[in-house]
Formats: sequence, structure tokens, C-alpha cells
Amino acid sequence: MALGRPVVCFVDDDTAARHAPPELLAELPIVRASRDDLADVLRRLLTERRGEYPELARRSRAFAERWHDPSAIGERMRAEYEAAQAERRS
Repeated sequence: MALGRPVVCFVDDDTAARHAPPELLAELPIVRASRDDLADVLRRLLTERRGEYPELARRSRAFAERWHDPSAIGERMRAEYEAAQAERRS
């Protein structure tokens, strides 16, 4: 993603909903596939959906910059730890 490349991946929606913020999931620029339809998804991506590459590339890079920025991750983790500590003290 950071290289601005389309990403094809399996995403379990139930697991993702339990472990990822809704905003992250709303922005997730992944082309979804399962092992059963991977070949078809790749074939369509390389042919019929080829025109989507520039937008997928832009969204992939933007996603990586927003959600994988070390400073932002550190800040979110600090807030999580502080919240856990505050809850523990209560």
C-alpha cells in the first residue's frame, strides 16, 4: 500500500469489525478476494478493472500514510494505555 499498489486480500468482516476502528474499515482500499475466487478477482483486476488502478493506488498510499504513520500509532497507543490505567485506578 505504501508503494501505491493495489492490494488483494481476504478480509473477514466480523473479525475486522471487532478489532479495527470503523473509520479504518471505511477507508480500507483492499480489493477483496477469497481463496475460492482469487484467480477470478486477479483476472478482472488486470483486465476489466484496469482503469481503477490510479484511484486504487492513490487510496492505498493515503491509507498507509494515515493508518500506518508511526507517530499517529504511538499517540493512539499512548491514549489506550492512559485509558486503561485510568480505568484500573477507578
